[in-house]
Amino acid sequence: MNRIKKFLKEEGLYLAIIVIMLLAFFAPFYAKDLPKGAENGFHYGRLLSLVRTLQQGIFPAKLRPMSMRGFGYGVGFFYPDFFLYPSAILVLLGMDIIPALKFYVVVAAIIGAITAYRSLDKLIGDKRIALIAGILYFGTFFLWENLYDGFGIGAFVAQAFLPMTMCGLSRALKDEEGGYIEYAIGIVVIVLSHHLSFISLMIALLMMVLINLKTIIKNPKVLGKLFGVSMLGLFFTAQYWLPAIELAIHTKYTVIYDNYIDINDHILSISEAITSITPVYFVLFILAAALFIYAMVRTRKVYMEGLTYLIVTALHILCMQSQAFWKGPIGQFFAFFQSTDRLTLTVMPLMVIFYAITIKTFKDEILKKEDTPLIKSPALFVIVSIVLILATRLYIKPDFYNPNAYTRNTGLDLTYLETAADYGISCGEWLPVECEPSACKEVNISRCDDGTSAEGFKHDDNKYYEAWVLLDKKYYDVPYVYYYGYRAYLIDDNGNPVKELSVGEAYDDNGYVRVFMPEDGQGVGHLMVTYKATRIQKLSYVITAVATVVIIALCFITLKKRKNS
Repeated sequence: MNRIKKFLKEEGLYLAIIVIMLLAFFAPFYAKDLPKGAENGFHYGRLLSLVRTLQQGIFPAKLRPMSMRGFGYGVGFFYPDFFLYPSAILVLLGMDIIPALKFYVVVAAIIGAITAYRSLDKLIGDKRIALIAGILYFGTFFLWENLYDGFGIGAFVAQAFLPMTMCGLSRALKDEEGGYIEYAIGIVVIVLSHHLSFISLMIALLMMVLINLKTIIKNPKVLGKLFGVSMLGLFFTAQYWLPAIELAIHTKYTVIYDNYIDINDHILSISEAITSITPVYFVLFILAAALFIYAMVRTRKVYMEGLTYLIVTALHILCMQSQAFWKGPIGQFFAFFQSTDRLTLTVMPLMVIFYAITIKTFKDEILKKEDTPLIKSPALFVIVSIVLILATRLYIKPDFYNPNAYTRNTGLDLTYLETAADYGISCGEWLPVECEPSACKEVNISRCDDGTSAEGFKHDDNKYYEAWVLLDKKYYDVPYVYYYGYRAYLIDDNGNPVKELSVGEAYDDNGYVRVFMPEDGQGVGHLMVTYKATRIQKLSYVITAVATVVIIALCFITLKKRKNS
């Protein structure tokens, strides 16, 4: 009880302001339906198809056989589902999908906001500056636009945990135990939320490590510990990335739509880069940089932590508008970024953390007020915080707090038929042109090498496909989009497999599952095709399970040591 009282006394005010900040941030979510974003249908379809796949008894639900008009789609391969399972369970228990999606986003934001504040506080040692920085971060245009304009909820969740991960690395470089934990948790959450965000983050973290190489050389055990927790995180997330790599090795997809964005055509000018960052935040960065450099000159000290964030932030801003970099070999390698405004994803947390470090450095080293809060009065601090919350939201969008100011998807708009068929759950990537949703029509028809067809049927929500086929043909292309793991069998009258057939990808024709008939086959056979977990997938689940046990054991050991000490 005393511990709770102490916690509330120390943190109650700051947590209350975080609650106010989140209520303000989610004001447009208060209405019944979702604000209409570019990816609403995709994530609605992700959750609905996950629920329906779980209802079939398939776990983990890598492939969704009912998607793409019954031709199947591998949402679980291309987008991590780990954090979507709690929402799926709520839907299975009777909740509507829209509240379940809101639950996913809101819970992620609550945890992300609290961890951002706590990690900043641990990094700089000032709760008020840390909270102000957290408000500024949740007030960024890019964070808001990603959720309300794009509804890229995977990227949003990753964004919410970027500050903690960066602060964790900074503390780990000083060999602080808590830093390693924050860093490890952060990279795991981001890997399991949005892979492109993870790649962007790792580039920024690598820059931070290289800048601090001298510190690491002096204390090499830091590098060993970072490697250790990184490997543990890698093993824990194996159930996602290992099957994805296996799938990439065994498939040759082409793009559905002609929507590929050439990054050379989307390199921002300096003015566009500033607009992407948001002009006010860019001006604050320039002021913070001037203040920080002044502090270093005045005290004749190098504040390595702040200097790291200054350099990495500046490099990212320069890269956003660097024609030379993106047209060079390294830039071409990272062409999958498609547009350089994606770098804003990492610029914003880097920049806000730099603000916090600068204010703290200036206060301690120039103003010499280490023991005096920046704003003495709690009431005044609350007022300043609320004004800042209002100001950031209204700067983003003058009618931010009016839910009626947002175009919304009604429940009728977000039907399963739209998301699984007409919308195109693939988001226009990875699949052959013939597998574009509007072209996925003959869901029960197989075609063989001579162009003739065989009509079959699908059952158990498209989990199984069966057809009577001629065994003297070379192959049949069955109506499933190919993913590595499809299995084909000749079955007897009782549905029991009697012979397994070879399966491949018909990438030279239509990208479907191609089932090869047996050599010297004769007569008619009863064909059954279904998707099964591969050996690599099963191994990945084992690796993740073992890593989970190790993590739990380490937690208990650490707690026991602390208790004994």
